[in-house]
Amino acid sequence: MTAAEAPVPVPETLSAPSVRGGPPRGDPFRAPGMPSLCLVVLDDTAGRAVSMVLLDDSRACYVVGRSGRGGVARDVDVGLRDPALAHRHCELAWDPQYGWHVRDLHSGGVHVDGLPVPDWAPLADGSTLTVGGTRMSIQLKET
Repeated sequence: MTAAEAPVPVPETLSAPSVRGGPPRGDPFRAPGMPSLCLVVLDDTAGRAVSMVLLDDSRACYVVGRSGRGGVARDVDVGLRDPALAHRHCELAWDPQYGWHVRDLHSGGVHVDGLPVPDWAPLADGSTLTVGGTRMSIQLKET
């Protein structure tokens, strides 16, 4: 394993995200007019921000899933230390017609603003995304 392929270290906290770097794996590249997407992980009790991830502006699709002691798997872009998550839990994707949206990857545990996501749902600035036991605030920044 080369240094570039080494797993990203994962914080020991339950909901601190880690993001695997590297080139996109066949995902669409950044589209004109696509706002940047930032995930703010919230404390379960008080709703305070405990960590933040600004996703790479060059990509339009990210897979969110569970990370473990070995780091983030190669097919997961945003890894969360949350035992309630599936390996590949959901996908955050940009579509020129629908904007940023979340698609449940058959995990059954994705909610937007408290409502279950049966297949996919749009994400707006300020939306609360819950995956497994982790709540995140969505922040969109026009570029």
